[in-house]
Amino acid sequence: MWILDKVQVVKKVYDHILGESAEKFDLTINEVKVILYLAHTKKNNTAKDIADNLMISKSHVSMSVNNLEKRGYLLRKNDDKDKKKLHLVLTEKSDIVVRDIKKIKNNVREKVLKDISVEELELVESISLRMRKNLDVIMDLKDK
Repeated sequence: MWILDKVQVVKKVYDHILGESAEKFDLTINEVKVILYLAHTKKNNTAKDIADNLMISKSHVSMSVNNLEKRGYLLRKNDDKDKKKLHLVLTEKSDIVVRDIKKIKNNVREKVLKDISVEELELVESISLRMRKNLDVIMDLKDK
């Protein structure tokens, strides 16, 4: 089976995991993805960064950011140097969501990676990074 088909299975499982947490906190999957993304980054924290890195449309990111801000999960902060740039920062309210998702993800990761060696995981990581670079090139060509 082609590797991209396998990636689809991983994505389905990942979305299912996020869906469980989303339901628990009355959030959408995209809102949960935004929270998780911001929980794991300090620098690339603009709406554009989120759209580019998560490959979610700018309109969906905008909608998610607006909803999360209204509900107290994040704040917008002006950039010190570029007043047009807004950084997105999580509030303490998002901590419980992040902890819940991390707990579920760790549990699933443990089951998925059972009997896989560190060397094998390093190889998968290396190949994945190269594939991502190749896919980025394809996407850049598509946009032109």
